[in-house]
Amino acid sequence: MEYLGTLLKQTREKKGITLDLAHQATKICKEILIDIESDRISKINPVYLKGYLKIYSKYLNLDAGQILDAYRNIFPSQEKKAAGALASEIRQKQPMALPRLNVGVISAVFIGVVIIFSFSALVKHFGAKNKERPPVEAVADSKALEPKAAANEPAQAGIIEHKKALSADGIKLTIKAKEATYVQVKVDGILVFQRRLKKDYVESWSAKNEIELSLGSAGSVDLEVNGKALPPLGKKKQPIKSMVISKDGSIKIK
Repeated sequence: MEYLGTLLKQTREKKGITLDLAHQATKICKEILIDIESDRISKINPVYLKGYLKIYSKYLNLDAGQILDAYRNIFPSQEKKAAGALASEIRQKQPMALPRLNVGVISAVFIGVVIIFSFSALVKHFGAKNKERPPVEAVADSKALEPKAAANEPAQAGIIEHKKALSADGIKLTIKAKEATYVQVKVDGILVFQRRLKKDYVESWSAKNEIELSLGSAGSVDLEVNGKALPPLGKKKQPIKSMVISKDGSIKIK
């Protein structure tokens, strides 16, 4: 049995079977049948070659065992190649082995995570309670923490009762500068003074109905109305936009 492919081809032709009929009956590709009959088996995948030979020999009523033995004897290198390819394919199909996990390590990690989450929950819980219940000292000192008026904010508007200091004859305003500051004075609606009053300078004005005063720094001056000192109007650098001293005895800060 020198040529295996020649034997298969001669047997097929003696039976009057065409390649198309053989292909339809065996479901083996026509090109593969041609390669087998031409002994060009190196072109065929060695993993499937023995299966093709077995199916084809049975179809031609030949002894499949003898055909496979002849294949092994004639093409020993191809047989080794088929065995290697089959082993490689089996290895590729096997699932990758997963590394063994240490149960003790996993348990320790899990317990550690649980402890961390529990501790975080307790911290949040007690932190929320502390926010809901402020300390007594904090409540008692809350007034001390209230924001104070900034130095450059204007004095608070209001009315200063000073009727006893006034008389029916009119109004007399005296200003003494403790620090140099801007002063503007209107007497009965007429602007009579508008400049920077130097430190320790004293100025006085009289009016029949009202005097309107503007200051650059409320805490930098002392004021007297008809000889009686007024209470402090504000802090240093705290401006007063308009302070109106009326004949009826009222003093309004706008």
